[in-house]
Amino acid sequence: MAEDFTFTFEALKAGDFGLTQACGSVLAEAAAFCLYQHKHPTPVVFTVNGDMSQSGFLVWDAVTQQHGATYADLPEATELGACGIAILIATRITGVQFVQRSVRAPGVDYWLGDGPDDHGLLQRKARLEVSGILEGREAEIRRRLKQKLAQTGPSNSTSLPAYVAIVEFSAPQTRFVKKDLLGAKQ
Repeated sequence: MAEDFTFTFEALKAGDFGLTQACGSVLAEAAAFCLYQHKHPTPVVFTVNGDMSQSGFLVWDAVTQQHGATYADLPEATELGACGIAILIATRITGVQFVQRSVRAPGVDYWLGDGPDDHGLLQRKARLEVSGILEGREAEIRRRLKQKLAQTGPSNSTSLPAYVAIVEFSAPQTRFVKKDLLGAKQ
């Protein structure tokens, strides 16, 4: 990601990453609702930092009263929206094009891979753990990053790299880091 970037939710809403269109739309809508809560314009300047530092734009759809009724639980909307943004970033940075929701036990939210095999199973290449913060300062982002890096521990036996994305909506940014296989942040 050397040049400026522009992210839209269109691929996510179309089901291009292996998730259903309905799921992708929910993740996109939740992200838009969280951005709307802070009165951000669309497109909004968005920063990715951590393993790299870059700014670009995030384009999101207009929010209606129905969104307010649908995403009134702000903590849930924040987590869903963070997942949508993290998937866009992770697929761009890692180059993998498919995601699969993980079960809770392994300590990650999603598996990243190149696509299903002949049996319909995702060929796993990496792990993704996501956390959303509706409004938080740098200290909260660092604390959450440390917590989420540790949380990936139970799935370390897979020998797959783990990525952690902390999405903060008030000053739209994502802290995106790769955890090496020994558990330390790269």
